Amino acid sequence: MNAAPVDRARRIACDRFPDALGVVLAGATAAGRATARSDVDLAVLIGDGGETCRETIRFEGRAVELFVHTRAGLAELLAADVAARRAVLQSMHAAGLALIDTHGEATRARVPAGADLRKGPPALERETVETRRCVLTDALDPQKLRGVRALTGVCPAAHSEQALRKAFPQG
Repeated sequence: MNAAPVDRARRIACDRFPDALGVVLAGATAAGRATARSDVDLAVLIGDGGETCRETIRFEGRAVELFVHTRAGLAELLAADVAARRAVLQSMHAAGLALIDTHGEATRARVPAGADLRKGPPALERETVETRRCVLTDALDPQKLRGVRALTGVCPAAHSEQALRKAFPQG
């Protein structure tokens, strides 16, 4: 792993959050896959008197995504991610690289995050499954161009109409 991006992340953490209880570096930078265009993703655990927020800043020419939360705010955000069937903060805390771990706070935050990931998302209600199945089926109908455009908005893997057409060629 290239130490320069991790050192940059540590400088951000120390400069912006000198009293942080925990700072976790996540994403491509933590995984050692950062490119010249990669942003820096930081989950920042602050004291209970602070404010939970998400902010994008620039630091040393890089975009930095800050996920700032208190202990209570983290619990609420983890629950919201589970309810929304996504695992953004769970992945950050469970797999990220702890840059600051005051009194083991970042390590403790891994526990509920990892438990959520192991448990997986809650089962969908039958009605939701049917609705999503119908939306997907309609979107993939080659006669419904509007459906293909609609899918690019609801399917994270479908970044463009062109990508969908490559993935699902029409006879």
